[in-house]
Amino acid sequence: MLIVRNNRSLDSLDRMFDQLTTSFFAAPARTRTAAPIVNADWHDGTLVLTVDLPGIPQEAVSVEVAERGLTVAVDHATDRGELRWSRTMQLGGSLDADAVTAQYADGRLTITVPPAAKPEPRKVMIAGPAEAQPAAIDAASSEAAEAVEG
Repeated sequence: MLIVRNNRSLDSLDRMFDQLTTSFFAAPARTRTAAPIVNADWHDGTLVLTVDLPGIPQEAVSVEVAERGLTVAVDHATDRGELRWSRTMQLGGSLDADAVTAQYADGRLTITVPPAAKPEPRKVMIAGPAEAQPAAIDAASSEAAEAVEG
């Protein structure tokens, strides 16, 4: 009786074992991919955003407002790796993007966006027809007629 050894099954088993041990014992990633959660609450028309950032110094956190977009970013490096994260949210027209404030205490970032002031109703004056418009049309017609004749 002839016995044939099937090397393919052993090769695939060896590859699977190598992949498992390599991924299990590999060095940890230098950049963390977990993102903090941004909580949003409304208090009397004011939007209050909170982000918990334990262990992150205030210097590593930034808040920017540009063209009605609010961006919160973290860029922090330690001996254990780096944390880079940003989140941009669009501010609605009912919020005052120019009056955004932020406070950072005990690893918690609190951003306050107050409501925009409601514009007062105003009366719009309605203008009548301008006297210069018919003269401008007559002048343009005269020039066009001269160009055709000439």
